[in-house]
Amino acid sequence: MDPATAAQAELQGMGETGGYPVPGEGSGGPRLSINAFSALYAGVPTATLRRAGLMSGDDRHDEALDTAFAARPYMLDYF
Repeated sequence: MDPATAAQAELQGMGETGGYPVPGEGSGGPRLSINAFSALYAGVPTATLRRAGLMSGDDRHDEALDTAFAARPYMLDYF
């Protein structure tokens, strides 16, 4: 990923709503490219994204991400 064009956002659960604040230094959460986030949204499990090298960083939120984005994966050839 090109750092000059990369955008950073932090997915944050807030009750029944969500927000996207810009993370501060050392947020410590998982790191995903836009392709990895799209695949996660389409139902690809975090373990698969990590094995493919598309997701890195802290893994303590993987189970929550898998639960939030649980789906039967589809259209995988686009990611």
